[in-house]
Amino acid sequence: MARIGFLVVSPINPTPSPNRIAFIQGLRELGWVEGSNLAIEMRGADGKPERLPGLVADLLRLKVDVIFAAESAAAEEVNCEGHREVWPPHTRATPAQS
Repeated sequence: MARIGFLVVSPINPTPSPNRIAFIQGLRELGWVEGSNLAIEMRGADGKPERLPGLVADLLRLKVDVIFAAESAAAEEVNCEGHREVWPPHTRATPAQS
């Protein structure tokens, strides 16, 4: 099963934000279904960017396949930690390819 780390500075609320809904819907359209062939590890810094390094470390300990940083501060932290994976924009992995 593939694992994605979903990282934001804001809190992770039980009610998904429109961006989180779009993210999950987009994955579903590509054949990735949470609980079926995909696990999503959600991490939010509760509005405290200083918590990001620990959250990135936590996601890496979980051995997620990729970290999706949904906000610019989160993306900068992933990049600063030296764990940035870049997928060419034309590459679309599908469940059959994983």
